[in-house]
Parts: sequence; C-alpha cells; structure tokens
Amino acid sequence: IIFTADAQGRITYLSPSVGRYGNFGADDFIGKPMLDVIHPEDREKLVQRFGELSEGGLAPSEYRIVFPPGQFRWARVSTRPVFVDGAFAGASGVISDIHERKLAEQSLAEEGLRIDRQRAALAALSNDPALFAGETIASLKKIAEEAAAAMQTRRVGFWLLSDDGAKLRCVDLYETDIRGHSAGAVLEANEYPRYFEAIKKYSRINAPDTCSHPHTSEFIDSYL
Repeated sequence: IIFTADAQGRITYLSPSVGRYGNFGADDFIGKPMLDVIHPEDREKLVQRFGELSEGGLAPSEYRIVFPPGQFRWARVSTRPVFVDGAFAGASGVISDIHERKLAEQSLAEEGLRIDRQRAALAALSNDPALFAGETIASLKKIAEEAAAAMQTRRVGFWLLSDDGAKLRCVDLYETDIRGHSAGAVLEANEYPRYFEAIKKYSRINAPDTCSHPHTSEFIDSYL
C-alpha cells in the first residue's frame, strides 16, 4: 500500500490496494490523522517517528494498523520525508503487510517462555527435599504449584480413582487465585457419566474449552 501524509500527519493519499483488507476503500481514510488508524499502544512510537522524519530521518517502523470495524494487522512502514522549499511538508511511503510473520514470531516467543517456565519448574522440583523424603502429599502440593506456574493455569489437581471406577477423590487441588490447597472433594460416576467413561477409555483428555467439550461439559454447574 502506497500512502502520503501532510505535515500534520493527515493522510492525503492511499492506494486502492487497501481494499483487499476489508469492505472499505482508500477514500474512507483520506483526511484522517494517521494516529486514528494506528493501534493505541503504537501511537507514541508513530509520533516519535514522525518527528524524526521532519528532521530527515529514514528508518522503517512496525505498527499495528487498525482497519474497520476495529481489527488490526501488523505492518512494516517504510517512510521518506517530503520537503518543499526546505520546509517539512509531509511524508510518503510504503506499507507492507507482516501480520503472519509477527504472529509467528509472537508464537515462538510464547513457546520459548513456556519452555523456560517448565525448565524452572523442573529445577525447583529437583531441589525440593519433600520429593526425596517420601512425603507424598507435600510432594504433590509442590508439583501442583510448579505445574500451575509453568502452564499458567488457574487450577492443578491430583485425583485418585476408586478401585471400582465409581469415584474420584481429590488428593490435592491447588488454586492460584487464592494461592491455597484443598483436598477431599469427591466426584461420582453417576453424576458425571461421560467424563468417567472418557477417563476409562483415554489416557488423557485434551479439552481447550472445558465448558463445551463433550467429556467435561458436565462439570459446568458444579465444578468449572
């Protein structure tokens, strides 16, 4: 996308290719301040960059551009200052879509943080004396706390299935909201038949949305 802006930062031209990003055209942006189409968290950077342009600075920047009806896309903006009779008159430049690349970078960064948290959790567990002293409950509590931190989850619990498969008893439940542990809760198969059938059949249940997943939605009213 090619654009131009005046010295006050108002958009004076935008190439028709902007229409590929939604049901709008270049005319919908003409006359608007550039700040109006930049994500609020990126506006300070744009103001600084525009000031550098007025002094002849040449450096590409990355912003989140907001398109109607409020969705944003990451873009790399390469801009050149425009001078008329030696005075700063505005800017012209090219906007390149880098949205998918930025999302991939963010995903990799988040994955790196997750791995770092897991390594820290393992290191903490390896140095915990309770794990080597045969203190089962104390060990489970420590594992629950470290697992909650590593996975960034609100609750981590350990449950024991009865020999007849009819009940699950909570050995330890750690809740990050209260930074506390509890135990003793009981879940019965006749109240949650789909869940109990699932844990007999599968070694794990992957339920990103527990409220809608068929194996865990039974818990909405009583546990989730």
